[in-house]
This record gives sequence, C-alpha cells and structure tokens, in this order.
Amino acid sequence: MIGAAGATLALSVALANAMVQPVVVEPDPVESVQVDYEEASLLAHLIYAEANTLGERGMQYAGSVVLNRVKSTKFPDSVQGVIYQSGQYACVSNGSINKEPSDVAYEIAEELLLYGSVLPDEVVYQSEFVQGNIYTTLGNTYYCY
Repeated sequence: MIGAAGATLALSVALANAMVQPVVVEPDPVESVQVDYEEASLLAHLIYAEANTLGERGMQYAGSVVLNRVKSTKFPDSVQGVIYQSGQYACVSNGSINKEPSDVAYEIAEELLLYGSVLPDEVVYQSEFVQGNIYTTLGNTYYCY
C-alpha cells in the first residue's frame, strides 16, 4: 500500500510526464478563396481615385460602399456595374479612375473582396454632402444610409 506521500509523488511524476508529451494539433482544412484579379483591380482603382487622401480607413470605406451597393437591390449587382453606373462616381466622369492605384489600395480591395464590407450593409452613399442619414464622417466625406 502506498502512503499519502507516495501517492502524491506518483501523481506528480505522472503529471510531469504528461506535460512533456508533445501535443499535435492538426489544422482544420481551409477552403481556398480566390479573388478575381480584374474585379480587385477595378475596385482598387475606385478606392484610390475616390479616397486616397482619406488614408486607409477612407479607402476601406469607399470600397465598402461599393460592396454594399452590390448587395443592395437599389444598385447594379456587380462591382463593375456599381462603379460605372451613370452619375455615381466623379472619378469615372473625370477620368481619375485611370490613375495607377497604390499598393495599399490593391491590398484593401483584395481584403474587402475576401472578407466583405467594414461598414454596415445599409451604408450605400458617400459624398461631400449629406445623402440620407449620416452613419459617420471622415474628413469632409459623409457615409450615409
């Protein structure tokens, strides 16, 4: 019969041996998600042309408005359709959408296409004047629903 001290020692040895055993965790398989290059490039051009002066957050918001419009039944159902919808984006009519975007604009476009909008789905307007109810402002730009 093992005394209390012996039982404690045996338990301590067993715990110590258990702690040094390596634990192997197999990662869950991750579904591969691909972003369409042309769609990402177009979104990056829009993001850069509309919001490069507003920093990364402003570029995220501009891209998010596009994605929210794609989801909305009030706008075309594609990134290209939303961006080129008549009268919607000044950068399309003045040609600044054709400027080469920064690397950051490309990264933001890809992240938004992979993970979705950073704004609530209802936020579908961005402008230097109020269009509906204000969700937030950034610089001199209003983001509205």
